[in-house]
Amino acid sequence: MAQPVACPSTPCTECRPVSLFKVDGFWKVTPASICAKHTPSNRPPRYWHVVHDTGKPTPFVPLREPFDLVG
Repeated sequence: MAQPVACPSTPCTECRPVSLFKVDGFWKVTPASICAKHTPSNRPPRYWHVVHDTGKPTPFVPLREPFDLVG
């Protein structure tokens, strides 16, 4: 039987969570360490570059004087 693939967000043995403990009345924090496999990329996913392409943009033309609609 095939083994399920581990979720990419599941920490592995190389990842280390944040630890917090008290030493001589002071709190000591050990920062988390994430392996290269679980480090998020600096760029968003590729499909985010175009949300919805509606064609050529419509230019904005400001109206400088009020007008009445006819009809």
